[in-house]
Amino acid sequence: MRLGIGVGILLYGLLLALNTTAPVVAELAGQKVSITLRGDPSDCSRMMGDPPFGGVYGSCPAQWSGSSDGMLFGANVARHMGSGKPVEAYRYPLFSDLANLAPSNTDKVAGIIALLIATLGILISVTERRRRDEKQAIEVEP
Repeated sequence: MRLGIGVGILLYGLLLALNTTAPVVAELAGQKVSITLRGDPSDCSRMMGDPPFGGVYGSCPAQWSGSSDGMLFGANVARHMGSGKPVEAYRYPLFSDLANLAPSNTDKVAGIIALLIATLGILISVTERRRRDEKQAIEVEP
């Protein structure tokens, strides 16, 4: 039971870390690009859940200088891309065909919390529960 709870908390911490760390890495290390929609706004996938705290961000097919078939990820990306105007986003340093909208301040704070949650999940999973020997607890000196 303890292992299952620990693994569940660890997986939630990793999901939160992925949703918060990836956009921050793109903002810090990536190149700022101007992105336009490639195709129809109905091609965009919707957010699943309420990211970053529980869910996955949506994405849209997009293009920018240097990439004709990229993907843009972020919060309410379909709404941003549906306006028809170019959107400012950050391209990932290693993945040239992926970009992300700038993260909000709450996303950055959630990234710090994600480390604490993942650490808690690891600690719960690997530590053993201390049990006192019942004989020692009941034993009374004569």
